[in-house]
Amino acid sequence: MHVRLLLLALALFLSGCAHAVSYEMRQKVNKDISFPAILRNPEAYRGETVILGGKIIETINHEGNTVIKVLQIPLDFYGVPMEEEKSQGRFLITMTGYVDGEVYSRGKMITLAGEIIGTEMEPVGETQYAYPVLQAKEVHLWKDGAAYYHLYPRPYRYWDWYGYPLYHPWPYGGSPFFLFP
Repeated sequence: MHVRLLLLALALFLSGCAHAVSYEMRQKVNKDISFPAILRNPEAYRGETVILGGKIIETINHEGNTVIKVLQIPLDFYGVPMEEEKSQGRFLITMTGYVDGEVYSRGKMITLAGEIIGTEMEPVGETQYAYPVLQAKEVHLWKDGAAYYHLYPRPYRYWDWYGYPLYHPWPYGGSPFFLFP
């Protein structure tokens, strides 16, 4: 009985630690390419597959494809966009077919594996901005608030010997007492 409970708890614990991008796709990614390097010269990395993420600025549908403008945000170990204040720029995602702008709406967090296919100049305010363009291969759209799950400590309840709830701020997005949520 105890072994089954331990195996169930271990399975639940490990299932919460999955990366936003599949293992197979992560094997194809060039991890040596940084976003600032892509921003400086996207043409030098044409054809390379990278993993990027951020916050959706705008979704634009065209005949046959959709373009999503994204504010780049650095990703954590699991591919979750972390701190918006550390953004290093913007990029465009091209997706084949129609993507609903209400689903991929402004402010939602996104993580993708994509192939760098070039640069596109678009206005940002009164200036022209050179957006790196990625062809999406795998996209993970985060549910509202899900991307922030790891970022901010939440109090997790557990009980002391007298039956009173105690609160433990665990900064890693889950209770260390995963058997007692």
